[in-house]
Amino acid sequence: MHIALFGGSFDPIHCGHITAATRLIERCGMDRVVIIPAALPPHKRGRQIASFSDRKNMIERAIDGHPRLVLCDIEGRRVGPSYTIDTIESLLAHFQPEDEPYLVMGSDAFVELDTWKDWERILTSIMLLVIQRPRTDTSFEMQEADRTTRFLRQVLQYSGPESDGVSAVPIWRHRHRLPIRIVEIDAMPVSSSEIRRRIRCGASVEGLVPDAVERYIVERGLYRS
Repeated sequence: MHIALFGGSFDPIHCGHITAATRLIERCGMDRVVIIPAALPPHKRGRQIASFSDRKNMIERAIDGHPRLVLCDIEGRRVGPSYTIDTIESLLAHFQPEDEPYLVMGSDAFVELDTWKDWERILTSIMLLVIQRPRTDTSFEMQEADRTTRFLRQVLQYSGPESDGVSAVPIWRHRHRLPIRIVEIDAMPVSSSEIRRRIRCGASVEGLVPDAVERYIVERGLYRS
């Protein structure tokens, strides 16, 4: 079974997250996408975030009706910061030998991987699927793609890209680390921070988050201040 581990703060989960997850199934052959909300994201210290319970409840509502998207609350059951390496090693112990797990990362997070705890162990523990926007003629997408390529070559010392002979997703290889795949996904260009800003300003978020998530945010009075 091909399994994508999709972590993040999901504060809140939005339609872009859901689109990205379904594209991983369609384009990368994932059998299951496991959505893993962070309890205490190490890179977001100093910023108040919604409670783990609220974020978990929003994810449950967002993925209802998507049988191949599942929630994993492992980080909410641990004490202390939610380090990715700890989550990976805990989950890998429960997979079957025939399973192929991948860690999903956005390209913006990926190019900061060398600042993460035990990042080199991550690269020897699990294959990566890095999501980036499709290349267009706009300078932003080109700069993002170039930054990802430079990080792969110059910092991580990977060689590639090359075809795996099965899909159109390029694969990068390293002599001592597991492969990294770069997948272009046309997910909605929306961010959780923009959604929080719109709610604080009293603007509509219709169409940016699933309807059930929008109702939950209103009922709980989240992100108003």
